[in-house]
Amino acid sequence: MAQRLHQTQTRINPAGVAGRTSPQSLAAHGLRIVLNGRCLLPPRAGVGRYGAALLAGLEKHGQVERTIAFFGSALSPRGRLAERLWATPLLPRLAGRLLAGPALRHHARRLKGALYFEPNYILVRYDGPAVATVHDLSTLRFPEFQPARRVRFIERHLAATVDRADHLLTVSEFVRREMIELLGVKPERVSAIHSGVDAAFHPRAADDPTLLGTLARRGLEPGAYLLSVATFEPRKNLEGLVAAYANLPAAQRRAYPLVLVGAPGWKNESLQQALDKLGDRGEVRRLGFVPEAELPLLYAGARLFVYPSLYEGFGLPPLEAMASGTPVITSSGTAMEEVAGGAATLIEPRDTEALRDAISGLLAEPEELAVQREQGLKRAQTLTWQGTVDQTVDVFRRVIEQRDGRAL
Repeated sequence: MAQRLHQTQTRINPAGVAGRTSPQSLAAHGLRIVLNGRCLLPPRAGVGRYGAALLAGLEKHGQVERTIAFFGSALSPRGRLAERLWATPLLPRLAGRLLAGPALRHHARRLKGALYFEPNYILVRYDGPAVATVHDLSTLRFPEFQPARRVRFIERHLAATVDRADHLLTVSEFVRREMIELLGVKPERVSAIHSGVDAAFHPRAADDPTLLGTLARRGLEPGAYLLSVATFEPRKNLEGLVAAYANLPAAQRRAYPLVLVGAPGWKNESLQQALDKLGDRGEVRRLGFVPEAELPLLYAGARLFVYPSLYEGFGLPPLEAMASGTPVITSSGTAMEEVAGGAATLIEPRDTEALRDAISGLLAEPEELAVQREQGLKRAQTLTWQGTVDQTVDVFRRVIEQRDGRAL
């Protein structure tokens, strides 16, 4: 696979993190974009939220004439027609996959010169300009952590996507380097554009009625629990987190139960056994997949957010926690270190003793928690979805200009 990827051709020339184009190059016409909305089908994890944020931003962006996210129909706040298909029992995911190619071609015929944007790795076949976002290479780096079907799918289709795409996006410089070093993608063919954080994630007063009501329904109190938000899968290292938490002083476990939010996932039998033991003592609360409207409140009410994932292409949950005013412990040596930007406590994720000591130490030092809270808020303010959309639109414009034969 790497050999095939190494042979791909250069089609566009923005190097590294995407920059700005000149105003003069924007005068010809607004961009027309067809976006694959399958990742928007619930339940949404990180990729789905990325896709939703990009779609919302593109619909109201001044340089975008029209955006269609196949399938469905609705009017955007600025009157620009956007077409969508959300999940319904009548259209399962398999049908969406089978219909994706015909739907893309149908909408592309309606929008002459449209650019196809794939926010979720794998391009549908399309003859026009195309850009795809590769969020991480976890299926290549850690196939043992993934469902076998997903690994086979990525192995079968990623090479063709990289070969066909006019340009590739990653959500961190960490993954951009992986694309270059592991897959042989030419540096000028891939740009790193950080994800952003939604305005819904912000600090809340401890006496906020909405916060209190939401937490009370979950049997929680503001500032009196630890939080982790992750799918129950091996890569997220929840088993390591549970082991570290189980070795905290008993007084800290009684004062701060561990709250876990996330979809059921896979390959988690031993994790479930460990959780059962702590759950019987009331020290761990498994909330499962919670509504998106509830998530910002759970972040804002936590004393500490812990995310010791073994590998991430970005790490949206730590950023959302920082934006919510909650101090963060996360992993060193992966994209999360880049995202944290010096505003979080970093640990080697496989070192459960170091993780335990970091949790216990921060819980015992309210002054340090306050410092990290302020650092996290400042860091989160630098990573916005508006910035993500602006930089992504710049890449789209460059692709179109290159296709049209105009100088960048």
